[in-house]
Amino acid sequence: MGGTDGQYRLSYDANVSRADLLQTYLPAFEAVVGEARVRGIMCAYNSVNGTPLCANELLQEQLRGRIGFDGIVITDCGAIGFMISNHKWNHSDGTPVNLTEAAARSLAAGSDLNCGGAYGSELRRAYDLAMISSEMVSRSVARVIDGWMELGLFEDSAAAAADQRR
Repeated sequence: MGGTDGQYRLSYDANVSRADLLQTYLPAFEAVVGEARVRGIMCAYNSVNGTPLCANELLQEQLRGRIGFDGIVITDCGAIGFMISNHKWNHSDGTPVNLTEAAARSLAAGSDLNCGGAYGSELRRAYDLAMISSEMVSRSVARVIDGWMELGLFEDSAAAAADQRR
């Protein structure tokens, strides 16, 4: 396998030691979150140590936990579907992860928005199957609404335009 097919990024699994992760890869993210105070991050298509990044526990453990990012995490477009079609993601017993499980694991990991249809088609089923809780959904919705409020997306556009003329 190589990177010349243009689609390798949709199935690549980066095998990274904890030391490399903490000393080499995460410091750049930590600097951007801390210094630039970014409010949104897109998780990548690839996997890290066997788990697709948008459903990886690293989002909660490192990005949200240790680094302290409290903004919106959005999946790259189609990333949840690619967990199934390209990564061929499996449970530890070898059975394939289905789209409902992939969507639930992504939400649980801290991916708030899905660029694609997986959340829209699968999260209700995931909730009904007790794969996710209402608290998980509320947490992500709150982060998204907070982010949109910071951007001014809930302001009346006519009033905002009038305020800018003053």
